[in-house]
Amino acid sequence: MGNFAGNDFLRDALLQLLRRHYEKGYRLNSPIEIKKLRAKWKDEHGGEELRASDEAVRKAIASLTVSAGGMAYLIAQDVKDWLQFIVTLYLGKSEVIFYEAFFARNQEKLTKAHIFNEQILQAVLEEIFPRFHYGKVYFGKAQGAVPDVVRHEILDIWGEKTLWTYEQLEERLYIPLDAIKQVLGQQREFLWVAEGTYTHISHVNIEDEVKEKLRQEAQNLAQGRDFWSIKELAVDDVLAANYELETKTNSAIYDAVYAICLEADFDRKGDTLTRKQQEDDHVQGKMAQKMSAAERMREYCRSRDVCTLSEMQRVARSFTKNTVAHLRAGAEVMVRLDKEHYVSDSYVNFNIVGTDEAISRIVMGDYLALREFVTFAHFPECGAEWNLFLLESYCRRFSKEFRFETSEFNSNHVGTVIRKLAPFKNYDELQADAVFRANIGLDCKTVGQFLYDSGYIGKIPIDRQLDHIIKLAKARV
Repeated sequence: MGNFAGNDFLRDALLQLLRRHYEKGYRLNSPIEIKKLRAKWKDEHGGEELRASDEAVRKAIASLTVSAGGMAYLIAQDVKDWLQFIVTLYLGKSEVIFYEAFFARNQEKLTKAHIFNEQILQAVLEEIFPRFHYGKVYFGKAQGAVPDVVRHEILDIWGEKTLWTYEQLEERLYIPLDAIKQVLGQQREFLWVAEGTYTHISHVNIEDEVKEKLRQEAQNLAQGRDFWSIKELAVDDVLAANYELETKTNSAIYDAVYAICLEADFDRKGDTLTRKQQEDDHVQGKMAQKMSAAERMREYCRSRDVCTLSEMQRVARSFTKNTVAHLRAGAEVMVRLDKEHYVSDSYVNFNIVGTDEAISRIVMGDYLALREFVTFAHFPECGAEWNLFLLESYCRRFSKEFRFETSEFNSNHVGTVIRKLAPFKNYDELQADAVFRANIGLDCKTVGQFLYDSGYIGKIPIDRQLDHIIKLAKARV
């Protein structure tokens, strides 16, 4: 009967089947799935076979559904209308929506509508708003690096309000709380006032005469001293004009005073200020010449609160041809947040016990190549977003149970997280153990490729080095 009534009948009949039997989705390209569908058709049509071809059925289902991850989902028109309304309303005032935040806030309604995850949500949105930009974690009218997008969204709603909390921003924005925290914590224009509370530097009022007074006072305090504390400054005038920022520590006040009045002339590390000097300063020249390249880079890193890899490279090149001096110093002195950014220890707050426990759940034996860490879901918050760069920094300098070793300082996640109680005297012994456990051919080519592919080394060494590792591996047989 209906098999011959044309495409409209086929679509209508398939629509009813999908509604009754495929609430959790239909596997569009599965031969087994279409056999099951044909059986359901036969049951519901008095034993009549579904005579349309498999391709025709697939096309009809595809036209009725939204595809995501190889599955086809039936999404009701009223749900699409709701999504169109709420997204249009929000993006009338903002520019991006993060899938995670949108799904979390509307999870009950979305799940009832057969939108079970962010991937399906994105597919539905792409159908409704084909002209939007769709990135990995957000969509909307703008695009760019995640920190830049989050910063723009925060600033866009900041307005005349002096203080914002994490919770207030999360409530106003479709941005995950972790992303909000990361930007507020890393962008110096946002000033920490109290736990979970920030202001923007543009909301700090310091009159010109007060600025000049503070600059002069700073110069006086620095006379004849290598360093001094910013808390020696008299900031009563600033406090009077910015009473909302007053706390026991007045952290935001001092941060603002430094950024607005003193940054041009002084470097700051914590509360300590030192007079800014040019890198080629002749006064420091003789002393610097007596220092190793590594120590000079360490001193440079110690003088910075925030630093980039590019900046460290530039400084290192001014006095050494050592291509990894900057990487060594950054690893030994600072915390690496990502490929480009380093910060002082004060910018992070590691829960050492909790973090070591999280690592222990992943490192089942004595060690694990850094690249093998694929999730940080159970890592405690530390004020920065967990990634392989941050994990390496943590294991190098903070962990009580683990250390980090590598054949060379690098930016390519080459190296190994190792239990401090592991029985290896050196990195060669660890590599030998990894080779032994891999049960591979013990020739230089095979071993070298294995160590490189597994992330233990960043480049394949000469045969003489490999011969040594192979000898150690054979001794374990």
